[in-house]
Amino acid sequence: MFKHRQLYSSIQDKILSGAWYEGMLISSESQLCDIYQVSRITVRRALKELEDQHLVYKIQGKGTFVRASIKDVLDQPYSVSASTNIIYEVLESKVVKPKEKVSLALKLTKNEKEVYYIKRLRFRDDKPEAIINTWYRLEIGEKLVENDINHINSLSLLSIVSERQIVRVQTLLMPVNPSMEEARMLNLSITSAHSRIQRTAEFNNSEVAEYAEAFINSDDISFSISSWGKRDSIIID
Repeated sequence: MFKHRQLYSSIQDKILSGAWYEGMLISSESQLCDIYQVSRITVRRALKELEDQHLVYKIQGKGTFVRASIKDVLDQPYSVSASTNIIYEVLESKVVKPKEKVSLALKLTKNEKEVYYIKRLRFRDDKPEAIINTWYRLEIGEKLVENDINHINSLSLLSIVSERQIVRVQTLLMPVNPSMEEARMLNLSITSAHSRIQRTAEFNNSEVAEYAEAFINSDDISFSISSWGKRDSIIID
């Protein structure tokens, strides 16, 4: 097997096993050369093939990030197929005083009186499918809204803007009927059963990166729950 294919397979295994998770900034080209004892040409060929397979993506000046491993149902495409078009419409973006539930979820200190709140409507191939509410500490939220929150899911963006790793995601999934507003926005019957989700994501120092709540049209999807190490996350079958 060619060296670049061996490197490709090694990185692919790390991604698909969850050892390298969605949104993670991977080692630089020079670091990969040292780790695997291969040339820079070999590294670049392997990364190019991984990028072609939608397993990683590059951001100029930032590095290479994992695109798909543990696919979080709350804020992540259900597949990495190029034919699937995921976009978000920002409905609200503002500083708010957090309710007790949000304060507890974010583990705010007594001095943290305000948080950043973002409400987005997610579309898949032009069809509305989810209403996503997220709360962040002020400094994180202010950085997020300076970026393209209409096309990038929040976990990927959190790792990019903070330059820190998300190492734990906890998700609670509940079957529910939509509210009148949710039914109207997603074109659903108020008697149909769908999914409400609560999620917290943590950085590698156990600091909570975000708290989110969402209502998702689950007509066309199924869920399974898997765990890797310290990361508990919902993935899509």
